[in-house]
Formats: sequence, C-alpha cells, structure tokens
Amino acid sequence: MYINLLVLQELKRQAEKEGITISKLCREKLRDYSLLANLQETLEHINEKISREQEILNLLKLSLKLNTKINSNRR
Repeated sequence: MYINLLVLQELKRQAEKEGITISKLCREKLRDYSLLANLQETLEHINEKISREQEILNLLKLSLKLNTKINSNRR
C-alpha cells in the first residue's frame, strides 16, 4: 500500500500520541471507515424507502382530491 510521506508522518505522530503502532492505528481507521461506509449505505436505503413512500402518499393525496372533485361534480 502506498502512503503519501506527509500522511505517513502524521500517522506516526498520531500513533505515538496514542501509544500504539502505526499498523494498529491504520487498522482502526480502516475499521472506522468500514463502519461509516456501512452506515452511509444503510441511510441511503432508508432515504430511498422514504422517497418511495412519499411518492405513494402524494399519489394517494392526488387520488383523494380527484375522487372528491368527481363526487362534488355529481351532486
């Protein structure tokens, strides 16, 4: 794996500050990134479902308005 020299220096500083090895720090960062990626994917699925449900609600509202209008014209 290629790591930019400036990034490597920052990782070394952070690892020393936390009292852990650079490899452990990298594993933790990768695990955190993986958790965040999974969370983002879950949130995207939730947003898709909300959007679909909102579309259904909008169609139902439109249908109700049309039905009300049709019924009022019949009177």
